[in-house]
Amino acid sequence: MRNELRLGTRESHQRLDLFVGSLSPFGSDRAYRVYLTAMNSLYRVYGDSLGWASKQAGLPCPVAGLLNAIESDFGGPVPDSGAMPEGSATTEQRWAAAYVLEGSAMGARYLSRELNETSLPSAFLTKLAADSHDRWPKFVAALDEADCDVQTTVAAAVGVFDFVRKRFVELADGAGISPAQ
Repeated sequence: MRNELRLGTRESHQRLDLFVGSLSPFGSDRAYRVYLTAMNSLYRVYGDSLGWASKQAGLPCPVAGLLNAIESDFGGPVPDSGAMPEGSATTEQRWAAAYVLEGSAMGARYLSRELNETSLPSAFLTKLAADSHDRWPKFVAALDEADCDVQTTVAAAVGVFDFVRKRFVELADGAGISPAQ
């Protein structure tokens, strides 16, 4: 299933990556706060799914620690995410959300190196990247064994990527940050 997810979400994933990169999230305190707020929204909305999938894969749930690290970097409570809670989700939606979140942990390895070249706090990305190399193969093995409809799971994952991109756009607009062209 991982390959189908990778291929089926490629376009949405690239749009998100390009938009986030255009914000230069580590270029200023204001841009970094947008980044942290968007990531807070992602984990608050889809954290239950990540917890569920972590359990299926025999992994500890990282959500509480990641939310604490976001608050630490933010300097206190992060403003209301403005996002609705996930509510009850199907198995496909849970695996899809977990795929996006676990994948972001792999990307955090690169981002944490970039962030470390700044004076911005790095608790969140450091924590997110810390065990991603060990988690990813275990997660993928469980995902590949999951009894899910592939197309439904891919569509749900595209929805997660699109949710996060919309959240970044909203937050950047609210902070008066224009993406670099």
